[in-house]
Amino acid sequence: MPRRLGAQASARSEVVIGQSGDVSRLDPHMSGAANDIAVSFNLFDTLVSRHVDNKLYPSLATEWKLVNPTTWQFTLRPNVKFHDGDPLTAADVKFSIERTYDPKAKTYVASVFNTVERVEAPSALSVQFVTKKPDPLLPARLAYYGGQIIPRSYFERVGPDEFNAKPVGSGPVRFVSWVKDDRLVLEANPGYWGGKPDAERFVFRPIPETAGRLAALLRGEVDLITRLPPDHVDSVARHPTTRVEGALYAGLYVLVVDSRRPPLDDPRVKQALSLALDREAIVKELWRGQAIVANGPIAKGDNHYDESLPPLKHDPVLARQRLKEAGYKNEEIFLEVNEGYLANAKPMSEAAVAMWRDVGLNVKLEVVEFSVMMQKLRGGAIRARPSVIRTA
Repeated sequence: MPRRLGAQASARSEVVIGQSGDVSRLDPHMSGAANDIAVSFNLFDTLVSRHVDNKLYPSLATEWKLVNPTTWQFTLRPNVKFHDGDPLTAADVKFSIERTYDPKAKTYVASVFNTVERVEAPSALSVQFVTKKPDPLLPARLAYYGGQIIPRSYFERVGPDEFNAKPVGSGPVRFVSWVKDDRLVLEANPGYWGGKPDAERFVFRPIPETAGRLAALLRGEVDLITRLPPDHVDSVARHPTTRVEGALYAGLYVLVVDSRRPPLDDPRVKQALSLALDREAIVKELWRGQAIVANGPIAKGDNHYDESLPPLKHDPVLARQRLKEAGYKNEEIFLEVNEGYLANAKPMSEAAVAMWRDVGLNVKLEVVEFSVMMQKLRGGAIRARPSVIRTA
């Protein structure tokens, strides 16, 4: 599914980005939200990076190899410094990755490296990952969220709250200021190992409404916007000072279901939810064909996507049968959605609710503020209601 960006054609010393919502966390291990990782992947570096061609490239690690079936060895780039001037060493890598799965840290990314048994730092520029079993995907996961490297010394000195408020990384930009729900300001890192960014300052402004983001772009108030729905692509492309850039989003729009409580503790009810969805219609009508119907949990663009699998099935008759088999008694199901965070999230949710009601499911839609949703997810306080929709 392509993720569209609308950008001003002219270059500036200050680049202003209009996002669909404010960042919720700057600590890279405490969030996987799209608005957050758009920032954290520039504040922080990973050992390995994935480029738009979907291939893995060296980042903080210049090379890596499989020493034996359960040991990966990474050689670090020399002379890399954090934004506070401290050198980045294998000790920081070891600390960062171990923190992700430390139960005391309670990170958002705790399961990313669950195959890792231990991390060793035999020298300042060498790191070894010993896994519980062969893990050929470890380098790819180190390029994803959870793989961002943080400075051990600074973190231990200031603590997690101050680190989240004033983060220090080694990426191409460094933190300047954050006024919640107003703007986040970053500046170019002049000593970045990969070369200094073209612009001097980067300002992220939360503009939740699509119309507001689009108007700000066309008036020249922002240089780039995110979450541009397909029905606005033509107007941006035709404007004399803007253009549209697109790239394959190797991910999925999913429904995250709370299976701990009835009626969604019954697999047949969840099967009915899936069977009732006409995904082809959603792609055609809401995405103007700029998406594909998923055929499973692995997205197109992933190394292990299987083209031979058929798209997820749409069969409302079978959906009604599954509900009958489950003894569904018209229990209420609540679908929570954040408007503005995902492109087309509310229209897609409204369409899904209509399709579910057609097969006899009693579903109600609730629009939830993104900040409230993130607080609930972080705190494990998702109420006793079945569904939350978010990107996975």
